[in-house]
Amino acid sequence: MVFPLEQDPDGYPPYTEEGIWVRPLADGVGEVLSVPFFVVGISKGDFVSYRASAGEGRFSELLSARGHSTLRLIFFREDAEVRVRRELEQLGCETEAGPIQSLLAVDVPPEVDYRVVHGLIDRESAKAILDYEEACVSRKHR
Repeated sequence: MVFPLEQDPDGYPPYTEEGIWVRPLADGVGEVLSVPFFVVGISKGDFVSYRASAGEGRFSELLSARGHSTLRLIFFREDAEVRVRRELEQLGCETEAGPIQSLLAVDVPPEVDYRVVHGLIDRESAKAILDYEEACVSRKHR
C-alpha cells in the first residue's frame, strides 16, 4: 500500500510516498505488516483503510492502533549498528534496515518494555553513536 509523505523544507524524507506491506482484511481495510521507515503515526499491526487507485492501495486513514510503537534510528558509527540491532532484537523488537544507509526502523511490540528499549537507545545516543525519532508511540508505551 502507498502512504503519502510530507517533506520538510530540506526535502526530507527523500521520497513523496512510501510503500508498506499491508494484509487485506476486508474491502478497503488492512493490517500493516512491515515497519514504516518514513510514515509518522502508523505502526506495524495497525488497521488502516485504503482505496484502490491504479491497481494499488492508497492509504486513507488509521482505523485502529494496535499497541506497537515505531522508532527510527540513524547511526553515526557503522560498527555499532550490528550490536545495537542485536540488542534490540534480544529485547523482542523487530528491526528493518532502511533505504538510506545507516537507517534502521524498529518495531516495539506491545508486550515489550518500552522503558528498557528507550533506555538502550538513549544511552547510545548520549555516546553520539546514533540519533533517533519516535515516529509512533502507542498509548501502552507512553
